[in-house]
Amino acid sequence: NPPHPPPPPPQTSPATTPNDGSQTDPDGLPTRFLQMKKHNRDEAKAAFAEHLQWRERFRVDTLLSRPHPKYDVCKAMVPHYFS
Repeated sequence: NPPHPPPPPPQTSPATTPNDGSQTDPDGLPTRFLQMKKHNRDEAKAAFAEHLQWRERFRVDTLLSRPHPKYDVCKAMVPHYFS
């Protein structure tokens, strides 16, 4: 039997999701950004661009796949896991 491939790393919520309106929007904007800016397309585009930069700056998309720097300390304080 060949070994099973490792599971994919856990993912955070993506910037866009199916059925959020971004697939049908000419600029790829999720509907929530248009609603947030009261349908002002230019402001919504600017807000979405800022959102994407924030995600990149704080590496949000890889947050769960990176080791926590204080994991050992946390594990020593709370050795249990409840699901």
